[in-house]
Amino acid sequence: MASNRPHPHSLGYTQFESAPGFLPCLVSLLGYPDIPFHIRQSAAVRVKLLCRMYWAGPRSKHLNDQDRAAVRSSMVQLLCSQHEELIRVQLAECFFVIARNDFPAQWPTALDEAVHALTNAPNPQSLYGALLAYNQLCKVYRTALNDKDAVVLEEICNKGMSIVLNLLQETTKQKTPEAYAFAHLAIKTVNYCLYIRVPAFFKPIATMDSLMQMLLSIAAAEIPAELVHTLYEQRQLKM
Repeated sequence: MASNRPHPHSLGYTQFESAPGFLPCLVSLLGYPDIPFHIRQSAAVRVKLLCRMYWAGPRSKHLNDQDRAAVRSSMVQLLCSQHEELIRVQLAECFFVIARNDFPAQWPTALDEAVHALTNAPNPQSLYGALLAYNQLCKVYRTALNDKDAVVLEEICNKGMSIVLNLLQETTKQKTPEAYAFAHLAIKTVNYCLYIRVPAFFKPIATMDSLMQMLLSIAAAEIPAELVHTLYEQRQLKM
């Protein structure tokens, strides 16, 4: 016989999550490395689910503007400070969902925050987190289906891509696992920005062939051969 007792999770748990200040509080918990990893990992998964619901799901109107702003303002810093990959990947998805819905209109500082982090990262882990934030912005607009999106993508590229390319050249000289991971993500980021055309930030590189040759020479010189194939993982790049 089926019980009429409600599931424990239905006893106010959802209502508590909807309380003002709950989501920013849960997000802030991820920034405390002294908290046991399994607790922070569980919190990260829940934050991801809540971000999906509040920014792209049926509860999108149930989060107040103050909480939205608090969550947005913490994203780049958390990505840069979070060194555990299993948590960082959850945060990256949160960043993507929020940026896809709020950038640039409701989150005009997102690009500047990511670029600032790229140029001021104190260590390789923070640098990777900063690149991951920039990568997610590129990923949001990688298809640029209309002129408005293309303008945003061009701004993203103009503000940050030359920094990424310079960092790519610098980090590949280090021949460390962290440098290889950065190079892998950097090349994927370049790939996202080449879906439409070669924009102004690649000048004086005039053609797609010369750009590809440059990237291949960087990769082949210092990075294991398998990482070169990252250039072709998503699609054949064309003008």
